[in-house]
Amino acid sequence: MTTTVFVVVLFAAALHATWNAIIKAGENTFLNTVLVTTFAAIWAIIFYPFYLSYH
Repeated sequence: MTTTVFVVVLFAAALHATWNAIIKAGENTFLNTVLVTTFAAIWAIIFYPFYLSYH
């Protein structure tokens, strides 16, 4: 396993743990889920052009 793959897997695990902590911490889990996925979509839209130029 290359170092890049290892770092990406660790980063994905950290994102998953953060996602679960945010969702479970609040009282309204549905609202928290909507907020987290909305911000994730915004980040994806921002970084998508960089992905296209790299890929």
